[in-house]
Order: sequence, then structure tokens, then C-alpha cells
Amino acid sequence: PGQGDGDSGGAQAAAAAAAGGSSARSQPQPQPSRGWLGRCPRLRTLLLELLLVYISVPFLIRLFPAILTKFIFLNFLAFPFFADLRQPALLLNNTVSLRLDTEPGVSVGIWHTVPGSRGAEARGQEQSWYEEALGDAHPVIIYLHGNGGTRAASHRVQFMKLMGAAGFHIVALDYRGYGDSSGYPTESGFTTDVLALYDWVKARSGNSSVIFWGHSLGTGIATNAARKLQEERGVQVDAVVLESPYNSIREAAAHVPITTVSPAALHGGCPRCPPPAPVATQQASRSLPGRFTGSSRVSSTSSWTP
Repeated sequence: PGQGDGDSGGAQAAAAAAAGGSSARSQPQPQPSRGWLGRCPRLRTLLLELLLVYISVPFLIRLFPAILTKFIFLNFLAFPFFADLRQPALLLNNTVSLRLDTEPGVSVGIWHTVPGSRGAEARGQEQSWYEEALGDAHPVIIYLHGNGGTRAASHRVQFMKLMGAAGFHIVALDYRGYGDSSGYPTESGFTTDVLALYDWVKARSGNSSVIFWGHSLGTGIATNAARKLQEERGVQVDAVVLESPYNSIREAAAHVPITTVSPAALHGGCPRCPPPAPVATQQASRSLPGRFTGSSRVSSTSSWTP
């Protein structure tokens, strides 16, 4: 009987151990931890879509060169987005808004700011008064802004305030396709707009100095307009000031990581057109007025900004 009891106890112990092992095996095993992308499937999908877009853009630009004009000119970024360009007095004193037809079907918006010394006279005056004021012997700056935005952008308004206080007339335009100007942006079209504005200013400014002041993209437009005046009319601009200039659009775009420039971009997407020639800097033929600088050599910076 003692031996039987021992066998029975051993069997019970074995059964209990087997049951314990089965119970241990039935417990869920801890899962390996997944990364944050695995826990956020929507974020993972979004990142993959953004990567696909980033990779696709250069190929799309190669297939459709006209798209590149949007990246170069950025005229669709019409900041400040809610500015009323017809009411410059909301941002600038001594300023009038006007329009100029530069060629059939194209009309550009312009602001004319008179020197600060004439601010009291300018209050409540009409456009005709501002046009007559151009002949008051103060030098005139034709301001050619960079890509993106309008003439109402804050840094451009600050420039007009500064130069107005220094005794200059400032005539700032939005090229075709920018701001409230009609038309579509092209290199040749920009030059046409600037030459039309130059003629308009010269017809009213008498013997006053007329200066092209280009910033960024506007430096290429300024030098191209000055070159055409010299080559086609034998007219030399009184001064050309280049702020943040570049040698060519291709070189400037090399600093933009999204793509490189195709030669067709500046010719409205024409793949057979020749590549643009490098921009040449034209120095002023005469010195600017003493209040501005005493030398005909105008220094310039080389940063690439709008």
C-alpha cells in the first residue's frame, strides 16, 4: 500500500507539472516593439507621398519646361495676399497708383512715390500732379523687384520709404503677370514693360537722372533693358544699381535644390529657343547724386533672395 501511495503521488505531481507547463505555454508572448512609423500608418503614408512628389517634380519639369517658369518667377506667390494695390496710401505716404499700357493687351500696375520733402504738397493730389512732380530735378529710381510677391511686399515698401526720405522719386512696377498687372511673365515681356516705363518717365522727368535699380531677378531685367537702350537707341542710362545680382538664371537656380534650369524656361517653354546669354553688369556712365554715392562704380551683393 505504501508503494501504491507513492506511485499515486508521483503521478499527481507529474500531472500538475504538465498542467503548469501547458498553462505557461498558453500565456501570450510579448510582441517586439514597432517604430513610430509603424504606430502611425497615416504619417507613414503621408511621408511616402511627399517623397514621391519630390522625386517626380524634376521629371515633370523635364517633360514640361513651362512649369519651370513658375519656379523661377514665382509670380503666383502674390504676397501680401490681401493688399489693395490700388490704395498705396495704406502702406506708403506720398504715393499714387497708376497703370501703364506697355503693349497691346498688357497693362502693368505702378506706384510712384515722391521725395519726402514734397510730402506735404502731395496730400490729396491727383495723378497729374505726381506726373508733373517728376520734373522737379530730383533723381528718379525705376525699381525692379525680385521674383515672388508684389510691389507691396514689406521689404520693397521699406526700400521705397528709405529712398523717398533720401530725396528720390521711386517708380516701382509689377511686371506682367505679377500683382495687378495683366499678361504672362516672360523675359522679353519684362524688358518691354521696363522700356515702356522708362520712356514714360523720361517724357516727364526733364533733365532729372533716371536710375535702374534691380534687385535679384530685377538685376537681370535692369541690365537687359539698359543694354537694349544702348544697342538699339544709342541711349545710356544714367545709372544701373544691382542688388543681389547673378551671372545667369541657370547659375542662380543651381542653389535651388528642387531642380536645374532648362534653357526653354525663359522663352515661355520653347524647347527650340537658344539658351539665354549670361547677364552682363553695366556700370553707370555718370555718378549718382552726391547724397547717394560719390563714385560711378556701384558695388553689389551676391546673395540670391526674392
